[in-house]
Amino acid sequence: MQLLPFLATRGYDRMYFSATSAHPCTGVGNAMVSRVGLPQQDHEFVQFHPTGIYGIGCLITEGFRGEGAFSGIVKVSNLWNDVLKERLPRISETTAIFAGVDVMKEPIPVLPTVHYSMGGILTNFHGEAVIVKDACASVHGANKLGANSLLDLVILGRAYENRVAEIHKPGEKQKPLENDAGEKTIAWLNKLRYSNGSLPTSKIRLNMQRIIQNNAAVFRTQETLEEGCQLIDKAWESFNDVKLQD
Repeated sequence: MQLLPFLATRGYDRMYFSATSAHPCTGVGNAMVSRVGLPQQDHEFVQFHPTGIYGIGCLITEGFRGEGAFSGIVKVSNLWNDVLKERLPRISETTAIFAGVDVMKEPIPVLPTVHYSMGGILTNFHGEAVIVKDACASVHGANKLGANSLLDLVILGRAYENRVAEIHKPGEKQKPLENDAGEKTIAWLNKLRYSNGSLPTSKIRLNMQRIIQNNAAVFRTQETLEEGCQLIDKAWESFNDVKLQD
C-alpha cells in the first residue's frame, strides 16, 4: 500500500451536456490522478436530476411536481397563480430568465441533468490515496443522498485535517524539486497555447458533452456504451486539430 496526500477532484459532471455543477467540474482532477498512476473507481455512478432546464442545467425543483405539475416537459399551467407566487417564486423567475418561458402559459423544456458524480480516488478514512483494489472510504454508494455531501465536508474533512496535522508540522522542509520539474508540463501547455488548427475548443467540448449525454446518461446499454467509446476516441483525436490562436 502506498499512501499519498489526498487530492480533491471536484468531480466530472461537466463532461455531460446538461449539468448543475460548477464549470470547473470537468474531471481535470481525475485526469491528474490518472497521469500519476493512481487508481480510481465508481465513475459509472452518476446522479441525475429528472428535470433540469434544457441547455442550461438549472434544476426545476421537485416542489413543482409536488404541487401538481406534470413531468416529461414540466407543465405547470394547471397550478394556481397564488401557488406559484407564494411557494415557488424563485423557480418561476429562474425559468423566465434562463428559458424565456412564462410558466403559466408554456411548458418548461427539461432534460435529465447530472447533479453529482460519486466516482473518484481510492482513499482510506484519513483521506490518503491508496493503491489497492476495490477499497474506498465512500459515503455515497451508487447514488448520493442529500445530506451526504455535508457529511463529506464536515466529518471526513475534519478527519483529513487531523491527519495532515499529525504527519506534517509547520515549517518542515520539503523535498527538493528536480532540475527539470515542470518542463514537460510547460512544453505541453505551450503546444496547446500556440496551436492553430481548425476546431475551437468550444466545438470539441460540445461534441464530447453530447456524446456522453447521448451514450452514457440515465439509460445505458452495452451497445450505447460501446458506441460512445468509439465516438469519444474520435473526439479525442479531433483535439489534434484544436485552435487556440486567432
